[in-house]
Amino acid sequence: MFGEYFWPKRGSSKLTAFAWTGLLIVVSHSAFVAWQKSRVNSWYGSFYDILQTSGESIEFSSGLAFSGVPEGARSVHDALVKFLIIVLPSIIIHPFAKFVRSHWTLQWRLAMMKSYFTLWDPSKTPIEGASQRLHEDTVRFAKGCDSCMVVVLDSISTLIVFVPVLASLSSEVTPPSWLSWARSWWLVALAFGAALLGVSVSACIGKALLYLEVNNQRVEAELRRSLVLLEAAPATECATDLSADDELCSDPGAPPQLSRPAFDGLWEAIRCNYSMLYQNFLYLNLWLTSFDQLLIVVPYILVAPLLFYSDDRRVKMGVLVKLSDSFSKVFGSLSVIAESWVAINEFASAVIRLREFEKNLKSHTKLEQANSQLVPREIVRSDNNPTFTDPAIPAQKPRPQLEMSDINTKPSTLPPSPPPKW
Repeated sequence: MFGEYFWPKRGSSKLTAFAWTGLLIVVSHSAFVAWQKSRVNSWYGSFYDILQTSGESIEFSSGLAFSGVPEGARSVHDALVKFLIIVLPSIIIHPFAKFVRSHWTLQWRLAMMKSYFTLWDPSKTPIEGASQRLHEDTVRFAKGCDSCMVVVLDSISTLIVFVPVLASLSSEVTPPSWLSWARSWWLVALAFGAALLGVSVSACIGKALLYLEVNNQRVEAELRRSLVLLEAAPATECATDLSADDELCSDPGAPPQLSRPAFDGLWEAIRCNYSMLYQNFLYLNLWLTSFDQLLIVVPYILVAPLLFYSDDRRVKMGVLVKLSDSFSKVFGSLSVIAESWVAINEFASAVIRLREFEKNLKSHTKLEQANSQLVPREIVRSDNNPTFTDPAIPAQKPRPQLEMSDINTKPSTLPPSPPPKW
């Protein structure tokens, strides 16, 4: 699955170079995204501090080009220009990075399909859902690499950048009494604890989703196989004995009817499997939605009252917004498994099926190699007595055959037998 693309035994060196170059671009883009988030987070702090302090005093400048414009308005204008400068590289880099990543995953999928296709022999022992695994599961794998893998890389990069930011904010903001034990790291501890709770509950609720998804793909593969057979060879999927149906027998020109018991079982299997799948998704989505909405307001519940304090515990609006943004980034990165459970579930099910396919292909290849090492024996047939000869054993000289004339003409060298005693 990975070796076919990054270190193939046979293949183009250009494709291998593109694989590693694409991986470097994907990782570098994730690091760039995290760096951009950090710059925007710092801009939030300064911008909301300007909004808070601009109303405290209104100053006018008469000697500048913006005569009569309040100083606070010019500060807001300058801050917005700075924000445009920060996000301008992202507008250019993100589309090109997505373009390269799409081609990178496409080449990965093609490399896997070519490798599987060279090992797959349809004339040998059939593999369950081989055509679906070769086609659709590789598509799911490529989409999973384009989404899940990028999300995980972005989360790791975001944690590396924002955990120190959240730790520095923890030392600036007074923690609640029940988190005083982690004074300089209380926001980081809160984010890690909330993420651990979210992932644990999500894993308990959605533990059956992976097996349901794998089983669902098997049922879909069986239905697709039956429909392909129906289109290519209708006689195999149509009823042949119509004597039991009076209506059909009365109309000799009626078209052949489908073999309903086979398809009825598939309809029922699809209905049951999807019903269980949607039921588990309902429980998971209820939990994720409620938990996410709660975590949005948690920083404001804990820190927003400090805006109105008059002592050293008071915080500015910029610190509050910066803290809320940093907390959401760290919590979102830690709970990426719970947030992307559906996409990760589909990607993991595709990986499982491709692993099974690889295992079956390798076992068939080893069996064929073992059979090819066996020396076949040749069958030499005569008129009345077939014999088996082994090419590995050297041929022996045939024994001389005696003729009946030699037996009758040659005198016997044995002594005569004594007469019997009565």
